[in-house]
Amino acid sequence: MEDSGVNQLCEGLRSENCKLEKLNLSDCGVTYRCCSALSSVLSSPNSQLTELNLNNKSSLMVGGNNNNIGDPGVNQLCEGLRSENCKLEKLSLSHCGLTSRCCSALSSALSSPHSRLTELDLRENNLEDSGVNQLCEGLRSENCKLEKLNLTYCDLTSRCCSALSSALSAPHSRLTELDLSNNNNMDDSGVDQLCEGLRSESCKLEKLKLSRCHLTSRCCSALSSALSASHSRLTELELSDNNMEDSRVDQLCEGLRSENCKLEKLNLSNCHLTSRCCSSLSSVLSSPHSQLTELNLKSNNLGDSGACQLCEGLRTPNCKLEILWLVDNEISESEEKNLRSLQEELNRTGRQVDIDT
Repeated sequence: MEDSGVNQLCEGLRSENCKLEKLNLSDCGVTYRCCSALSSVLSSPNSQLTELNLNNKSSLMVGGNNNNIGDPGVNQLCEGLRSENCKLEKLSLSHCGLTSRCCSALSSALSSPHSRLTELDLRENNLEDSGVNQLCEGLRSENCKLEKLNLTYCDLTSRCCSALSSALSAPHSRLTELDLSNNNNMDDSGVDQLCEGLRSESCKLEKLKLSRCHLTSRCCSALSSALSASHSRLTELELSDNNMEDSRVDQLCEGLRSENCKLEKLNLSNCHLTSRCCSSLSSVLSSPHSQLTELNLKSNNLGDSGACQLCEGLRTPNCKLEILWLVDNEISESEEKNLRSLQEELNRTGRQVDIDT
């Protein structure tokens, strides 16, 4: 489509007759030179746009007509976002060549008194810690309405986690979903800082994704305390592809057994777990307070003994689990048969359970 096409399109979008609410321009070969026109659409008194997608394909893919919006383009878009006429609620800018230099403008847009943005996707941009620190200034504003923030593959480290934690604990925070996956230098110290915010009574976070963040079992104590906090609202926790190991999964399970814990979905796939942690996980399933409905343990080394221990928890009347993933766990054919029999047995009693081996 290129810039010339978008400029023509914007003429129609500014019309008082235009009712368009969702515009997808991903992989359209546009640059920052069309962003002034898009900004004028956002600030038009007639604009009905609530969703704008300027994403590029993942950096892991090839081909396509990449958008080259860059920081200058985002700076122009933010002028429109700050307008009292702007109705945009969802903005997607993944893999758009952004750096920390656009984060001040994004922050000012989030803190604008007229802001309506509830979802912001910044995946696969080189924002770094300095950019996220600036972004968090907007997130802490009483005007900010953002609920979902995606910061995967943004080259972040633990040094931005203090700012993120303060955003989560801000009295006006509305964030319910935060994705920090694939930031390989987040480390345990970063999670420790995040958990301070998670324990705050102001925190409204429900979904936290930390897959492939170079975590180890040392962060389990902080996560456990966050799950068991009296104000905890977390319902989904993604920890896949981290080196959690068995040693402190027991600590995580203490939080999962707490009467305050509201977690429903837990992903521990490819976390180097063995049968030694399965007794604790089983005790979570049988806990009277457990709310877990989905447990992903794919690509670990639980073996037959681990599967047997988990089955003990599944059989208890307190267990609410509906989906259990055990693919790639070195489980024998005979034990797989036992698991299928257990699934059929539970389903006959009225409990709908799916065990994937």
